[in-house]
Amino acid sequence: MASLILSPAEQDYIIRGVESGFRADGRGSLDRREVSLRTGMISQANGSARCRIGNLGVGTDVLVGVKAE
Repeated sequence: MASLILSPAEQDYIIRGVESGFRADGRGSLDRREVSLRTGMISQANGSARCRIGNLGVGTDVLVGVKAE
């Protein structure tokens, strides 16, 4: 697995953000993003699911399908 290298400026930004409770998207330190999970999203797959975390366009959207023969 590749290691992530952050510049000193990036490290400082993250540390100061955590210390002050700042998040770039405006959420508080204890605020969570909405999570949704739906199955059966791909009709041609034997199994599939879509997981959304946060708002569309701002959060994370994962679509996965499995085809077994």
